[in-house]
Amino acid sequence: MKKILFTLLFLQSFSVLGEDRLNLDHFKFSFGMSLDIVQADTVKARVFGHEFGVDYNYQFADDSYLFFQSSVILEVGSNDVVGSVAEFEPNERINLDRGGMGYRPFEWFHIQLGALDQGKYSSPLLLTKNAFAAIKEEIILGEVYLLFQQAIPSNNKLSKRLGTVDTGTPYFVLNTIGFKSGKEDFFQLELSHYKFQDLPSNVAEKSLAFGNSISGTGEASQFNYDFSGANFYFNSRVMTSELGLLFSGQYIYNEKAPDGRNSGYLAYLGLEFEKLIVKLEGFKNESDTSPAFYNSKYHGHNNMQGNGLNLQLNQESSQLNLRYAKMTPIEQNSIQDSTEIFQMNYHRTF
Repeated sequence: MKKILFTLLFLQSFSVLGEDRLNLDHFKFSFGMSLDIVQADTVKARVFGHEFGVDYNYQFADDSYLFFQSSVILEVGSNDVVGSVAEFEPNERINLDRGGMGYRPFEWFHIQLGALDQGKYSSPLLLTKNAFAAIKEEIILGEVYLLFQQAIPSNNKLSKRLGTVDTGTPYFVLNTIGFKSGKEDFFQLELSHYKFQDLPSNVAEKSLAFGNSISGTGEASQFNYDFSGANFYFNSRVMTSELGLLFSGQYIYNEKAPDGRNSGYLAYLGLEFEKLIVKLEGFKNESDTSPAFYNSKYHGHNNMQGNGLNLQLNQESSQLNLRYAKMTPIEQNSIQDSTEIFQMNYHRTF
């Protein structure tokens, strides 16, 4: 049913174009390559992939527009895993990265409805880059802004990676107050309150392998703690004559879990040399800050801590990213293990 609705949404977008229906100015195309090397006692993965993407935007009225972004992923490689969850397994898939309608009746008010990209919040310990069926309202008051999102955290990409969310209707709310100032030298700060509710048993069952505290098995699986708390994100850059100093990160706190299980952080410190960016990262995410099903596998989900090195090379229409990270479990268990990850991502737009 979801595939039918998304297809109808995309086809409907062409119906409003009239004589401009074949105007390629509304489209952007992209090509990418990726390599993941994962090494641990419980998983050994070597995955190479190609990505082909299309990004479509159309302003069909002064205050309304349509947006759509999709990608085709083709992967090959090997994945040797101990356990039932093979999240690094190579596969072939079509992703809906984002899509829907936007409405801006005033400069200070903006609303979006559809499949919204959660990567926009830059908080991988809470949410990774996936599309949730959601509605988001934005109020802009100069350098201060308010964001309100109500979402169903179940989507095509996660279903193919970790298994279908086929029971219940999970619900996710994220309310944010933010501040952003400057361009060359800039500072951005966001403080959010998040809440998950009605998470189904199969989300809990999958999250056990990624560090959450779970009771029961199978259809009786349930999280030991609710998820409701605060997420803090910041991003800054100070430019000098030759380089830029970068400092960014995330802090998450779940008020429903006990101390020792309820907080996490991710911090980046970097230097920008014209087209090259070098960043060091450190992270720690305790067992029950957020549902592990929805956060980043490249940071080990939950109950993991580690460090990483990031290199980013920016050209006019392309970007190359290299990352190495090493992480270990905070609390030892029979499922998680010390893990090393190397990532390579190349992306070019046309």
